[in-house]
Amino acid sequence: MILLEDGYCGIAPVPGDRVNVGIVLAGKRWRRELGRAGGAATTAGIVAHLPSARAGEPEAWRLGRPCEPVAGAWPLEHRVSRRSGNGWLLVGDAAGFLDPFTGEGIHRALVSARLAARAVQEGLAGDRSAMQAYDHAMRARFAVKDLVSWIVQSFLGRPSLFEYAARRLATRPHQRETMSLVMGDLVPARNALDPRFLAALLAP
Repeated sequence: MILLEDGYCGIAPVPGDRVNVGIVLAGKRWRRELGRAGGAATTAGIVAHLPSARAGEPEAWRLGRPCEPVAGAWPLEHRVSRRSGNGWLLVGDAAGFLDPFTGEGIHRALVSARLAARAVQEGLAGDRSAMQAYDHAMRARFAVKDLVSWIVQSFLGRPSLFEYAARRLATRPHQRETMSLVMGDLVPARNALDPRFLAALLAP
């Protein structure tokens, strides 16, 4: 994951000797650039100027040929005031987009699908409160994780703070493991808000 000015780029190997390059951009500067040059040219420019892991030694993936055309969507960030109503409900990203830097979208999609299936079943059986109960269940299930994600996002918006925290995570295995498990939805998100964890993470 590489931080950009008003954005970031994630580089991940995928099956078939391919590399997936995902870019998230925000701000007026990038809106103007995308409008002027288009998605493909903007992407090429960003990738060309990404720093190498070792100065002067470009990674092998940069030398490969593009396997698929550049695809994008805008805008992605949104919040929803509610996730269900009379005869409808929202699941997955439709229930609130989750930034890939800070969340596990597949996990939330599966949880929302399971809760939604139960709500639909109960609604068809005559329970008029089933849809509202689904919305409440989603809020209760992810409220703390959303708070943690927003905190991380606030650090992303301030590169100096993000780098400070990143350096400490790099040298503190216990805190790094806790944060990884929290962001991966493998342990309760409240673990990342424990005062003892925060003190150990942010202390000089």
